[in-house]
Amino acid sequence: MLVLSNMQYLAAKLSRISNPGIPAFSRFSETCNAILGLLVTGIPSANGQLPGIHVTNSDSLPIGQMGDGVANIVALLADLAISKDKLFVIEEPENDLHPGALKALLDLIVESSASNQFVISTHSNIVLRHLGAVDGSMVYSITTTPGSKPTEAKVTAVEQTPQARLEVLQSLGYSFSDFDLWDGWLILEEASAERIIRDFLIPWFAPKLSRVRTLSTGGNAQVESTFDDFHRLVRFTHLEAAYKDAAWVRVDGDASGKKIVQQLHERYPSWKPDRFNFFVKEQFEHYYPIEFQGKVDTVLSIQDGQERRKAKRSLLNELVAWLDADKNRGIAALSASAKEIIDDLKIIEAQLR
Repeated sequence: MLVLSNMQYLAAKLSRISNPGIPAFSRFSETCNAILGLLVTGIPSANGQLPGIHVTNSDSLPIGQMGDGVANIVALLADLAISKDKLFVIEEPENDLHPGALKALLDLIVESSASNQFVISTHSNIVLRHLGAVDGSMVYSITTTPGSKPTEAKVTAVEQTPQARLEVLQSLGYSFSDFDLWDGWLILEEASAERIIRDFLIPWFAPKLSRVRTLSTGGNAQVESTFDDFHRLVRFTHLEAAYKDAAWVRVDGDASGKKIVQQLHERYPSWKPDRFNFFVKEQFEHYYPIEFQGKVDTVLSIQDGQERRKAKRSLLNELVAWLDADKNRGIAALSASAKEIIDDLKIIEAQLR
């Protein structure tokens, strides 16, 4: 009888998906890179192929030197990529994973669920919303009876109603009130845009939008994932009818912003196209009043990314103080410099239910 070590067994799994031309390799490699930031594959050793990474063309690092957690997640990813007609029982997949990596893992689980069955326990609202939004998924709440010896567990199916699913989210310490009380969402790329639109343009020019939650994603790299999270939350709580077309995404008009808008159009074709759009100007700071354009040009010319962000925050604070100091002056200045955005906000205001 041939007995393989755990590492040799994992290497055997990896060899099954080592061909870049097969779908399993693509699924595994993308998720592995998203979670670990590197691709684990089979590397030669004195005992045959072992899992590891290629550090250089001639040097490699065995996975056994990376800690048990790495080996465990790689084994799970390999199983998810190649398994069919299997039952997976996974306990708290959120452990030791940051949110971005966790979502990458959950995406692979959803894809694998087309040919496998999953039973997953979790204390994470991310896991609950991500997987609970999948058609056909069932959510169960497991509670214990206080004071019972031995401990008794009670399993209750969570009704597929908005109220029941909100309650199970709240039991995890997650408050839906931040979203439940808003009539819509306005998702913006940067904090500067969100601050000026929320604190000045909406109150002064489109006050009805005070019923809308404005949100900065902190950069264009997070715009799509933020809207994805919003969409999953709405699906999980069965509020599609209430929030259909009640979210607007606005990004800068540079090449990356235009690409984001195009991708959102393609991913959400049932949404009205004007819900995803970009500003004409490539940087939101170009909508600052004319009195600040010299400083805007100086700030945007800074090449170092960290220094540029610091300078942009400083300029934003200076503009906010200037607008607060004289409302009439601020209204007149923004009416001229930010007319395009004001017109867009009034259109959104008219579209708000």
